[in-house]
Amino acid sequence: MPNRRIEFVVALITIVAAAALEELFPPFLGVGFPFLMASVLAVSRRRRFVAAVFFAVAAGACEDAVSALPPFMSVGFFLAVSLIARNIPLPRGTVFIVYPLYQLYLAVWISDLNGGIFLRMLSAIPVGAAVIAVSYPVLLWLDGKAGVNDQE
Repeated sequence: MPNRRIEFVVALITIVAAAALEELFPPFLGVGFPFLMASVLAVSRRRRFVAAVFFAVAAGACEDAVSALPPFMSVGFFLAVSLIARNIPLPRGTVFIVYPLYQLYLAVWISDLNGGIFLRMLSAIPVGAAVIAVSYPVLLWLDGKAGVNDQE
């Protein structure tokens, strides 16, 4: 049985660090860098179901707070992304369309976003791909270094 305290501490540090990185990086053509979403994708495949769900909810709430979105706007999308990534074996290249889909989701529910939706979706493709491609292996490496999956 993995050590739950280590798993909790690593998840907490991951969420805080991802939120800080989202705030530190300036927007690129109207879209920010999706570090919280990339952490949800990385965590959802490697943790227990309950831990992945709680992580997705916490990361979505943190995204709402950091981005000044209405409450529970990102929670539903992050939870859906976590459940889909966990239960449906998709090819690795399909995770890069998650961030443009999130931009479309925001455009449907929020009418006063900065910039047009087409420019946001177009610029979200390389930004999301770069962040997910870089942060996914880093998060897996950090899990290994922290001993998340080690036995007690």
